[in-house]
Amino acid sequence: MMDRAEILAVVMKHVRANVHLPDGGVIDPSRSLVEQGVSSLDAVEIAFGAAKEVRLRMSTAETTRLRSVDQLVDLLLAKTGGVAPR
Repeated sequence: MMDRAEILAVVMKHVRANVHLPDGGVIDPSRSLVEQGVSSLDAVEIAFGAAKEVRLRMSTAETTRLRSVDQLVDLLLAKTGGVAPR
């Protein structure tokens, strides 16, 4: 089972692959992706790509409810049998 830090690293890898950030730009995992300029299509690609990499399935309905990297990490962690911190 992966821990939260490992899942976060996978998700952030997919963020970097799908989002064109300006030099020095960063994504705050706790803030809304849309507020940070990430399109909804990119957010779905990030979610599906990360889920596939950690060998999990995710429905389109689940991806549309996700607002932030932290929410995606918590969902993937829960699906692996881990417990998302609250």
